[in-house]
This record gives sequence, C-alpha cells and structure tokens, in this order.
Amino acid sequence: MLAVLVTLLCVAAIFPEKGVQITDSITLRFPSARDIFLPKAHKRNLAAEKVIQALRRDSLELAIEPAREEKIEFEIDTTDATRLHYPNDDKSVLYPFFALLDSVKENGGSIRILHYGDSQIEEDRMTGVIRARLQQEFGGSGPGLMCPVPVAVPMSIQHWWSDNFERYVAFGNYWNQAEHNRYGVMCAFGKYEGKAATISFKENKLAFETSRRIERARIFYGYGESLAEATLVADGVPRGAKLLRAGKGLHVAEWQLDSAAKEIKLQFSGESPDIYAIALDAKKGVAVDNIPIRGSSGLDFTKVDSALFAESIRALDARAVILQFGGNVVPVIKGQKDLDWYRENFAKQLAIFKNLGLHVIMIGLADMSTSERGEMVTYRYLPAVRDVTKEEVHKVGGVFWDMYEAMGGENSMPEFVEASPPLAIDDYVHFTREGAAKMAHLFVKSLMKDYAEYKTRIKRKALLSKTP
Repeated sequence: MLAVLVTLLCVAAIFPEKGVQITDSITLRFPSARDIFLPKAHKRNLAAEKVIQALRRDSLELAIEPAREEKIEFEIDTTDATRLHYPNDDKSVLYPFFALLDSVKENGGSIRILHYGDSQIEEDRMTGVIRARLQQEFGGSGPGLMCPVPVAVPMSIQHWWSDNFERYVAFGNYWNQAEHNRYGVMCAFGKYEGKAATISFKENKLAFETSRRIERARIFYGYGESLAEATLVADGVPRGAKLLRAGKGLHVAEWQLDSAAKEIKLQFSGESPDIYAIALDAKKGVAVDNIPIRGSSGLDFTKVDSALFAESIRALDARAVILQFGGNVVPVIKGQKDLDWYRENFAKQLAIFKNLGLHVIMIGLADMSTSERGEMVTYRYLPAVRDVTKEEVHKVGGVFWDMYEAMGGENSMPEFVEASPPLAIDDYVHFTREGAAKMAHLFVKSLMKDYAEYKTRIKRKALLSKTP
C-alpha cells in the first residue's frame, strides 16, 4: 500500500498541471500533491464583489421611479458592464421601439412585449420587474399572458385550475406533447377533459401594484371539435358568456370590464378547444408577458406551427420580444463544432422574430459554474456561447444586454451564491428571487437610460428645427 501511495505521489509530481488534452472535449488530469494536501483558497472575483455591493445599495423601488434625463451621455461607455450592446454601436436601433412606447404614453393605444426565457425567468422573477418599470412609465397594467397550466405559478398573480386540465408543451419531457405542433404563442397550451372546467386568478398583494389591475380579459384558443362556452366572473359578478367557436385557426373571446378586477374566474362548458393563452391586461398601455420554457436553449420556436405562431403575434399586436436563453446549451458545448451547430440553429430562431417585424432584445446568459478539481469555475465555453449569441442578435439588428459581464464576468457566480443573503442558489446556475429581481433591475435601468437619451435627442432636434 505504501509503495502504491509513493508511486501515485511521483506521478502527481511529474504530471502536467493543466492535464493532457486527449480531444477537444476530453482532458486527462491527475491531482497534484498541492491538491491533495493543501486546501484550495476561494478565488475572489473583486468585480463581482463590487457589483453585489452596488446591488445591495440600489433599492428595487428605483425600478418604478420616473426616468430622469440627468447626466445624459451620447457616447458608448465601454467601461459600463451594464450597458446595452448595439450592432455597430448604433444606439438609434432602438429609437423606433422607443417611439412606439412614447406614442402609447402620449396618444393611448397599446404595445405588447413578449419575454421568452428558460427557468431563469420562471415565477415572473425577472419579467415582473421589467413590466412594473415599463407600465409605470408608459401606462398599462395586468400580468399579461397566462398559460392555463403554467410551468410555475408567477408571483404577479395567484392562479388555480381544475384537476382535469392538461398541459402540452413543444419542449420538455415532464409534460405531455401533442400529436401536432400547434402550440401557439406560449409554445404550450392547455386542454381539459370532460365537459366542464374552471381557471381562476386573484391578485397577489406582494406583486407590483400595476400587475394587480385587470381591465380586460381575453382567451386565445383554436381547433375545437365542437362549440363550447366560457363564462367570466369578475369579483364575484358574472360578466357574460362567450361562445367558443369550433374549427381550425386562432380565435379570441374578449371581455371588457367597467372597472379593474381583483379576481377573475373562467368557467368552461362543452368539449375543450386548445387554449393557448389567457391575456389579463389593461385596455391600453404596455403589456409584458412572462413566457418561461423550462430546460430550453431557445432553439424550439422552429418546432411550433409557424402559421399559428404568426397569427398569434398579429392578434396580440406584439411589437417586441425579449429573449433570455443560453444557459441550457452551455454544458453540452465541447468544441467549435458544437458552437457552429448552436450558431446555425439560434440564427433560425432569430429569423422567425425578425420576419414577424418584432424588435429583438436579448438578455444574455448569466455566469454558471462547474466543478473542476474541487473548485467551482465558469464553464469553459460559456463566454464563447455568449459571443455567438451576441453576434447573431446583432446580425438581425437586435440589441444585446450582457448579463455575464454585468455580474462581474468569469467566476462571478460563486460570489452571488456566497453573498449574504444569497443572490443565487447553490446549483451555481439559478438566481434567488432577490438576485433575479436585482439583475432585472440592472437591465431595465440600462434600457431606460438609453430611452432618456433618446428623449433628449428628440427634444434637441425639435428645438433646432424651430431655430430660425
């Protein structure tokens, strides 16, 4: 036994510290004597520590204050890790989007923003902050689109459904998959068994105030085999029944409420159509929808029926999309071939939204850690995935927000996990609720900062045009 131990120590002494590269994805390593006998000190990420300190000082309440036009900087500040990244550093890319928001604010009307993401946005953890800030600034209320059977109940509203409802998804082995690909705008739909079912919503007093006001309810459904009926009850008062049409295509049932409701109940009778979404909104203003696709790498939009998806986008009058994916693909990237595969498939997803005329904003992936020789470190190809994502977003004229850099860059996730209280959980992938809200706050602050710059430019241009 002693001879074996001495032999192993000799091997440890001469084996290369970085291991022996066998293939792009396989490296043979051997623990050194230092690894065996000396405990490893945690590698501090000073940038991440500063970010966390700033997040602690920065109250989330600032997320719903009016935009200020102080200290407007028209140049790209490359030292600001929280800035938005524009194709060719052209900030005017978002000006048409800002103009739409301004039009809603000044002239009425509505605008819808779809926020798709992986499990990082479940429970409305990030979307809720973004929605509250935009609705406070530009008007609007309500939690937006709701799936009949959600992957996770959002914090923005309480949600119940009868036991005979089933959830069908375009991606994921933990729910049923349909025999067709007509999943609609949420890449999932609900359907009940039997002849009757109910779905109920009630305000969550812990949610942002704007999310709690519902002035309009709509059901987006289709492909029913026979006529059905839906009755809406608002705050205990029946508000009328709507026939749900049978046949192919997308249909909408709508109720306009005289006053904002705190509790909504939908009672269904007859055979179930495919129910794609229930929209709980204001009559005008901004709607921001939380659409998490658990486990997805953002490569699943090509799996859904394109005609129904496009019809849904038009029916909703969606004008912009926020995408937040990447974390689920990182562990499977082992080399350049995998990166090329990801680039090709991600570009196909972006083309869908570009062809539908939507403004594209991408929230990049967060830092993620894996264990190497007993230490939690950033996945080797994570920065490369981030770069590919950013490049493809810019190719379609989209805007990119680098959450990885905003956290502090390489090996920042351990600092978030070890913060007190923690801003990320100990899987070294997901934020806590507080951490997610803080990161969403950083993103929306950057967005509103550039909006304030846009407003200043417009005002200056107007003044110059009036100057003789």
